[in-house]
Amino acid sequence: MKKNLSVLLFFALLSGALSCSKEVEVLEDKEKVSPRLVSFSLLQENNPSLLIDDVESKIIGDSIVEIRIPYILKSKELKPAVEATGGGIFFDGNPYIEGSSIDFSRPIDLTIVGNDLEKKYTVLVHTYTGLPILWIETENRAPIVSKEEYINAHFRLEEGIVTRAPGDVIDKVIKIRGRGNHTWEVEPKKPYKIKFSERVSLFDDPEDKTWALLANYYDKTMLRNALVFYLGQISAIDYTPRSHFVELFLNGRYDGTYQLTENLKVSSNRVQGILLEVDRYATQEEDARYFNTPHLEFPVNIKDPDVEYNDETFNYVKDLVLKAENAIFSDDFTDPVKGWKAYFDVESLADWFIITELAKDAEAIHMLCHMTIDNKGMIKMGPLWDYDMCFGNYTSATYAGCEQPQGFWLKESAWFKRLFEDPSFVAKVKDRVAFFWQNKESVLSFINDKASYLKYSASENNNRWDVLYHPDQYYPREYDIWGSYDNEVQNLKYWFEKRIDWMYSVL
Repeated sequence: MKKNLSVLLFFALLSGALSCSKEVEVLEDKEKVSPRLVSFSLLQENNPSLLIDDVESKIIGDSIVEIRIPYILKSKELKPAVEATGGGIFFDGNPYIEGSSIDFSRPIDLTIVGNDLEKKYTVLVHTYTGLPILWIETENRAPIVSKEEYINAHFRLEEGIVTRAPGDVIDKVIKIRGRGNHTWEVEPKKPYKIKFSERVSLFDDPEDKTWALLANYYDKTMLRNALVFYLGQISAIDYTPRSHFVELFLNGRYDGTYQLTENLKVSSNRVQGILLEVDRYATQEEDARYFNTPHLEFPVNIKDPDVEYNDETFNYVKDLVLKAENAIFSDDFTDPVKGWKAYFDVESLADWFIITELAKDAEAIHMLCHMTIDNKGMIKMGPLWDYDMCFGNYTSATYAGCEQPQGFWLKESAWFKRLFEDPSFVAKVKDRVAFFWQNKESVLSFINDKASYLKYSASENNNRWDVLYHPDQYYPREYDIWGSYDNEVQNLKYWFEKRIDWMYSVL
């Protein structure tokens, strides 16, 4: 009886094992035909005229296929090598024929089909640093030596794979000149202003004729201007310039990472009204039309539209600004009818103060800024401009203390010291500081995203200009972060977070 039971038990176990084995085989068969990308590469032997070496991809999150080719290609018509499980491979819905070329100048949809299922991927092929490439060739390759006189040039911009019109090429004739002040005069990496003969749209932004190329030479992260523009875009300030990072090749030579930015001007898609600047250089500029006020250290320059001294617009602006400043310092300055609120837009004033104080802009103590006058005669602060030496990035003896994330700076300037005596303005500032503090994580995410985007570009820019290791006498960095782009970015994030937390705690 025991022997029979043992035999029965043996056959039962054998039957169970066979059953499990068959289930495993069925699962394995299903897995074999489940659609999945195994590998994606670009082989030099299949693309001999374009590739120097084989290039492997990274499959990110089982949905993104990313390839970086570390040099510039004349074309992205490439033959991929694809290995997948499943019955079919489709690019943008079309069956893939092995050995055929695919245009990777734009993101491509890759679909693997099998077992009545499908798996979708997006293929991104980056070249060089991954940023859009801008070629500028001046006429006869003449050097750009003036910020007053334009010279003729040719402009060719090819958008990157992740910009808003990927792969698009803009090919135009332009004029170009230098721009800026200190950077233009003394530094090797120069900023420029470009002008088209007709209105054009770059990166799908609104059409216009004039644009600026910001060098960001003093900012090792190259992110501070972009960060302030982001803060401006979520603020109550009417207009903040749109901008995009590009790699500039000037007369055939790589000239580094630039920020291609809308130029400040009165336009239907830019500044609305009259554009003013409290400008330390106004007295040195032949075309400046400026006036002084009792409480501002530097002149108020009417930047746009063009005016002449004592014409109708000039006199209107001068009279309005003087009345507005007088209202700030009048005995009844808190009165909503007679005081400063009759002349200033409160929301833009509060947000401009917060962003500029948050950045601890060293020169803001002089009230160096842009303002606009709208069609109702109200003075509005902004646009935001020129913040590359902020967020702890200015440590000269002249402005000692600006490198620290604690302590007020702009609050001690002429106008704002007085405005903080008005409880209603203080209440508005407290309310808006809370708004920016609540958006702290989105700001930090913005920095992370842009830093990741600039990772390879920062390396090439440093190869060109040696900025990461450059011990600049005016803007020295701590030794423990010299030479590391990632550490520079971490330092910016640390400083910003400390600064916004401190402001939120004291206001």
